[in-house]
Amino acid sequence: MPKLLNLIAFQMLWLLLVFSAFYDFERLAVVLLGVWLCVHVYFSKHRWADVRLLLLALALGPLCDTLLLHLELVEYRGRVLVAGFPPLWIYAQWANFSQLFNYSFGFLRGRPLFCVFMALVSAPLAYTGGARLGAAVLVEPHWIPLIFVALSWAMVLPLLIRCSVKPQD
Repeated sequence: MPKLLNLIAFQMLWLLLVFSAFYDFERLAVVLLGVWLCVHVYFSKHRWADVRLLLLALALGPLCDTLLLHLELVEYRGRVLVAGFPPLWIYAQWANFSQLFNYSFGFLRGRPLFCVFMALVSAPLAYTGGARLGAAVLVEPHWIPLIFVALSWAMVLPLLIRCSVKPQD
C-alpha cells in the first residue's frame, strides 16, 4: 500500500464522512468507506495487523467521543444507532483513521514523545475542522473540549502506534 495513496484516501474519506453528517448521507459514506477498507485490506502486506488496528481503534476511539458526549462538551450531528453513543460517522472515522498506522504513520513508531506531540496538535485541528464543516458543535469556550480531545488522543494514538507493525515487517 503506497503511503501517499493511503494518506489521500484517508483525507478524502475524512471529508466525505464529515460532510455526510451535515448533509445526511452517512449510509452512503459508510458504504464507500467499507469498500475502501476491503480494497485496503486485500492489497495490504499486513492484513491481520490492519484488522487488529481497526478493531482496537473502534474500541478506543469512540470511547473518547462517548465521554465527550456524556460530559456535554460536544454535540454531534448524524444518525445515532444507540442513544448515548456517537453517531455512525464517528465510528467510521475511527475505522478510517486506523488504516494509517501501518503505512503513513509508520514514522511515529519508536518516537513516543513525537507521537504524543502529534496527537496534542492534530486532534484539536481535526475536531475544529469537523465542527466548522457542520458535523459537530463544540461547547463554548472551545478550548475546553479541545483540551479533552488532545489529552485523550495523546493516550490513544501512542497505543495504536505501539500496536502497529514494525517498519521492517
